[in-house]
Amino acid sequence: SVYQLEITVEVSGIINYSDGIYYIVMDADGNSATGPEYDIPLWEDRFYYIKLEYGSFDFAQVQDDFPSIFYGGIVSGNKIQAMIALSDLGDPNSIDINVVTTDSDNHTYDHLGNYFTINTTLGSTTTVEASEGDSGDGGADFDIVKVTAIVTTLY
Repeated sequence: SVYQLEITVEVSGIINYSDGIYYIVMDADGNSATGPEYDIPLWEDRFYYIKLEYGSFDFAQVQDDFPSIFYGGIVSGNKIQAMIALSDLGDPNSIDINVVTTDSDNHTYDHLGNYFTINTTLGSTTTVEASEGDSGDGGADFDIVKVTAIVTTLY
């Protein structure tokens, strides 16, 4: 059976993709010491990301010239849910994940204090709580408060 990674991002306000960008960035190289930090220009070419902007989702590897449309994303109130097949990430043993919110020019509003790592065995789950009120000019809509990742079966 095919496994997928299901990531849920919660903000303290509501998801507002008209005034900024939401990124889920993933490192699938299997080395948990080298995961993605919040500074987008420093993201390594091998990182993958899911990006929500202007109401649509994109998926790419940082080195790609063109992101592809991502169909596994849902926006609902204060949550973004993204489901991606592990095969789309190269079937890694583990994945390092960070979440970053920015203005439309990629200036950071909020991010997780540290990226977290999830193993890709079925049923693995990790939840990270993030501090509220630290999103600067972005306000509540870009204030990440909780991220949950779980490995489930795709179909």
